[in-house]
Amino acid sequence: MLYETSNTQNDIIQSLNNFIDNNKIPHLNENDLRPSLKSIHIPNAINLIKEFVNDHNKVIQIYGATSSGMTNHIVFRRNGLIYNAFCSMTHGLYAVSLAGPDIVNKLFPYYEYF
Repeated sequence: MLYETSNTQNDIIQSLNNFIDNNKIPHLNENDLRPSLKSIHIPNAINLIKEFVNDHNKVIQIYGATSSGMTNHIVFRRNGLIYNAFCSMTHGLYAVSLAGPDIVNKLFPYYEYF
């Protein structure tokens, strides 16, 4: 099954590919300072990320937004590897990190305590 992507998603995919090709990508660290979702949005984000991880045909998934919708939270798959990224309408793509299939635990390590 193929998934259609909009021009915006295609632009983000191209930007992610360029970013990964031209930068040393660190591993996601759950202690890093990064944009965070409101706790009310975390359950939906977890479901979207889990669906993405389990569906190897998906290349990109926006799992949330912050800053009044100005920053997208993204998971991206390339060559079997899973990345996390943030894309701001004002600053573009930033904070790309290699996450792996345990991304939910890395992004939301304390969620079970909410």
